[in-house]
Formats: sequence, C-alpha cells, structure tokens
Amino acid sequence: MSPVAGYTCVMVPDPLSAEARVTRAEIIERSLQAVADRVGDPGQQVYARLFELLPDSEPLFVRDRQGQVRAEMLQRAFETVLDLVRDGHFARGMLHAEYVNHRQIGVPHGAYDVFFTAMVDAFRTLLGPDWGPQEEGAWRSVRDEIAGIVQRAEAAFNGTAT
Repeated sequence: MSPVAGYTCVMVPDPLSAEARVTRAEIIERSLQAVADRVGDPGQQVYARLFELLPDSEPLFVRDRQGQVRAEMLQRAFETVLDLVRDGHFARGMLHAEYVNHRQIGVPHGAYDVFFTAMVDAFRTLLGPDWGPQEEGAWRSVRDEIAGIVQRAEAAFNGTAT
C-alpha cells in the first residue's frame, strides 16, 4: 500500500477467488431483491435495528424529520455493497472517504460495523425462513471486507496509516 498525503491506498487484493466473488455477488443481489420484493423499502426496519443496537446514533438524525437523509444513506449503502461484490472500484474508495467524513462529524468508531450489522439483522428478520447459511455467509464476507476497509480508514483518520 502506498501513502498519499497521509492516506493509505484502499485498493487491496481481494482474497476471494473469481468464482467465489461471482457466487457471493449472486447471493447478495438475490437477497436484496428478496427484501425489496417482500417489503419494498426496508429503511424502517434497518434504522429501527440500528437505533436499538446504537441508541446514541438516533440523535444524529434529529434534523431528518422526513427520513430523506436515512433513505439516501441506505440507498448509498446498497449501491456500495453491490459495487463491492461486483468489481469494487467505487465501493472501497467510497467507504474509506465516507468513513473519514463521518468520523469528522462525530460518528463514533465502530458505528459503520453496527450500521451494516443492523442492515443484515433486518434482512435476516424480514426474510425469515428464506434466509439461510448461504445468505449468512455471503453477508458475513461483505461485512468482513467492509471492516477491513474501515480499519484502514480509521488508521488514516488517526494518522497511523502505514
């Protein structure tokens, strides 16, 4: 990895084989479509779970009376996850930059992990018996990959990136 003005490059070799990436992408896409087919917009369930897991995050949305910020944030999360499981050209940089931006406005370290955990928890609940080991494994892999990106972003935020 090469440092540039205090930041570490976020393009890291993907540990998954090409075949495993395709399979993971198919599972993630299928589960997102299943959630959309079942409830349309899962925002209410995702944010209810987020505020349950991280109550201190709810006041950060105090000005979002109509839910537009939450809807936009969730849409960006979906786009980012889909890009990450496909080619990741956009996702890695987006996650890194947005993590640093969010930390600068006071979002605590660990909140990204909790957000994606809340999303997965909501999907698991919404899909019930249609959620199985494949979905669990694929989403765990995505969350692990995001956690690695966030770890590098946190190091950049703290000035400890190598």
